[in-house]
This record gives sequence, C-alpha cells and structure tokens, in this order.
Amino acid sequence: MIRHTSFILPAAEQNPRLRFWSWFDFSAGDYGLVQIKTGSGEWQTISPPYINKSSGAWTYPSIDLKEFSGSSVQIAFQIITDADPTSVNSGWYIDDISFNNITRVNENLQEKIKIYPNPTSDKAIIDLSEPDMTGYNLSVFNLSGKKVLEMDKIASDKIELGKGNLPAGIYIIELKGNKAYRNKIIIR
Repeated sequence: MIRHTSFILPAAEQNPRLRFWSWFDFSAGDYGLVQIKTGSGEWQTISPPYINKSSGAWTYPSIDLKEFSGSSVQIAFQIITDADPTSVNSGWYIDDISFNNITRVNENLQEKIKIYPNPTSDKAIIDLSEPDMTGYNLSVFNLSGKKVLEMDKIASDKIELGKGNLPAGIYIIELKGNKAYRNKIIIR
C-alpha cells in the first residue's frame, strides 16, 4: 500500500477531486482499491474495485472528495490478492497523482529561502531574505513526506543546516509562520 502524507482538503464548493493515471493487470481474484482516512479514523474505500484481468489501457479516473472537505486526510492505493503464488501478473501501476483545487505553495516564494551550497555534502546555509521570518518554524521532509528534522522559533535570518544523519537525497525545506515558504535541498 502506498500512502501519502496528510493534507487538508478544501471546502466542498471548490469541488476537490483525486486524479491519477492507472493501468493494471491482475491475476484472478486480485483487485485494487483507492482508500481515504480522515484524521486518526479508519480507512474507507472511495473507488469502485479495479478488477478483471486487465484495464487494457491507461485510464485517468476522477474521484469526488467533497464528502471529506475541510478534513485532514491521507490517501492509499491498496492491492488485495488471493496470495496464490502460481498466479502472478504485472500488478497495478499508478502515475501522476494530483488533487485539483488543493492549495499549493507558490513556487515563486522559493526565492524567499536561499540555500547554499546546494547540493551539499556537509552543511548548507539557509538564508531567509525577509527579516520578518524570525519566529517561524523550519521543517525538513524527505520525498516520502516524512518529517526528518524540525527547528522551532527561528531567531535569525541565516540558519546552518548540517547533514547529520540524513542519507543522500532530495529534501523539502519548509518554513512556516504567518506564511509558508518551501524550497528543495540536495544532500550528497
């Protein structure tokens, strides 16, 4: 099961929808489901089962999420299998997952957080270009959306970020306070 981090869906009048490209080739008795979880609640199925032997082509489903408007949610794509090891097919392929009408951070706001050197193999300086950013919280997320580092109540316009125990990869730097700013850092 592939799970995404929690996010808040917009109001119902904004018509929130889940979109993704899908192709599958299941063995007899196997199928796929799209599920949603609100807060710490239970997983609920929000799609018809993706069943039969094969979709035959890529499809682009659209799932209405209005029922969950304003809630903090997680999305999962789950394959149910009869676990027959003699019957194996290609599986389920999901691509380009998107949520229309989900508020995203304006990419132009990346300029508010300058990171150098980037990429880095040791440490980097995060330079905040606006002095009113003191008192913000800084979080670092891996590409799976897991928070790997957090600094509260930033008191300076320059922050030294050491590699520490972070493995090589791409990370998202998020600065939150009155506004939210994001940028990426590559650690070698």
